[in-house]
Amino acid sequence: GVYAGEFTVFSRAFASYSNEIMPGIVNASSKITVTTDIQRLQLLDVEEVEQSVKLFIDVRLSWTDPAIRWDPETDSQKTSSIKVPEDTVWSPDITIFSAVSKTFPIPSSRRVLRVNSDGGVVKNTAQIILNPCTLNVNKFPFDTQHCQFKIGPWAYDNSEVALRPLLSPKLNISDKEFFRGNSEWSLQSIDVETYADDSYGKGQVYDEVHYTIKLKRAWPHYFWVLILPTFICATLCIFGLFMPSESSGYRFEKVSLGVMTLVSMSMVLETFSQTMPKSATLPLLGIYVLAEELVCACATLVTVTLSLLHERATTRRWMVPRGLAKVLLWHSYDARVRSRAMSIQPSRGSSVLSSHLSLISSHLSEIESDDALSAQWMRIFDRLDIIGMTIFQVINIILNLAILVGRS
Repeated sequence: GVYAGEFTVFSRAFASYSNEIMPGIVNASSKITVTTDIQRLQLLDVEEVEQSVKLFIDVRLSWTDPAIRWDPETDSQKTSSIKVPEDTVWSPDITIFSAVSKTFPIPSSRRVLRVNSDGGVVKNTAQIILNPCTLNVNKFPFDTQHCQFKIGPWAYDNSEVALRPLLSPKLNISDKEFFRGNSEWSLQSIDVETYADDSYGKGQVYDEVHYTIKLKRAWPHYFWVLILPTFICATLCIFGLFMPSESSGYRFEKVSLGVMTLVSMSMVLETFSQTMPKSATLPLLGIYVLAEELVCACATLVTVTLSLLHERATTRRWMVPRGLAKVLLWHSYDARVRSRAMSIQPSRGSSVLSSHLSLISSHLSEIESDDALSAQWMRIFDRLDIIGMTIFQVINIILNLAILVGRS
C-alpha cells in the first residue's frame, strides 16, 4: 500500500529526524508559526442543566518543520508529499484546553498527517469535546446562546510557538454538510478572535485562538407543546368559570374547575423546569405560565365572590341598588322584570270568601315579587359574568401576544 517513491522519501527525510525535540529553535528570535482552522463542526447536544455543549470538531493544524525537506525532482516518482504516522513527526501540544473532556474517534496510533517537500506539516484531529457554556435562559424558548471554546499550546509560549487562525474574524459556515447544529439548535455563526494570555507572569505570553459559536433555539416546538396548550387551558378555564352551567342561569360553585386548571399549569411548569438550569431569574416561558396561573386564580376568586354575593342577595332578599339597576338593567325585558312585583294586586271585598282570596292573592303576589327580585339579581350577575369573562380573556390574549413579541 506504500508507493516506492513515498518509501524512498520517508527513508531519506527521516533518517536523522527526532520527533522528541522541537525543531527550528536556533536562537531566541526563531519560532514556529502554527495556523489553526476548523474543518468540521457539528453540535451534538446542549445540556442546559449542566451548562455545557457537546461538539464534534475537526481541527486542522499546519506548520513548517525545517528539519524535514526533500527535492521532489530527485525522486523518480516526483513525490511532493507523503502521509506518515502522527507520532513520527514532532507536533506542538496545541489542544482545546477549555474542554472538560475529549474523545477521539480515531486512536493516536492510527492517525496520520501529511508532510510536504518544503517541510509543511498538516495535521487533522477529529474529536468529540464537552465544553462548558454559560447559558442565559432569560428569553427561553426564544433564546440565542454564545458558546466559546479556546485553542492554544499547553507548554510552549509565543517565543517558541506562535498560533494564528486561518480565517478571521468569522468562519465560513455556508456548507451545512460540515457546519450544522442539531434538531433543537441551529448554528448561526462562528466568530474567531486571537488572544495573548500573559496571566502566568515571568514574561511568558501564550497565544490563544478563541472560537465563539452562536446557537439559536428552534422555538416552534415549545410553542406547540407548551405555549399553545397553556393558552387553550386558560381560555377554557375562563369560559368555564363565567359561563352558566345550566340554561336556567343559576350559578354553581366552580372552584374545582379553577383548581384543576392551576394543577395542569403547574405540571406544565414542572415539565420544562427539569431541563432548565437553576438561575436567579425565571425564564420568559416560566413567567408566561405563572402569569396565566395568576389569571386563572384571580378568575376563580372573582367567580367565588360573585357566587357568594348572588346567593346572599337571593336568599336574604336584598333590594337591587338603584344605581346598579340603572347601569346593568337597561333593556325593556329588564324593565318588565323590575315592575313584575307590582303587577299582581290583592282584591278587596267584605265577604269571608273575599278575605281568603285576598290572603291567597297576597301570598301569590309575594311569591311573584320574590321571583321578580331573583330574576333581577340573575340578570345582574349574568352581565357581571360577561364583563368578567371579557376582561380576563382580554388579559389572556395580551399575555400570549406579549410572549410572541418578546421573542424578538
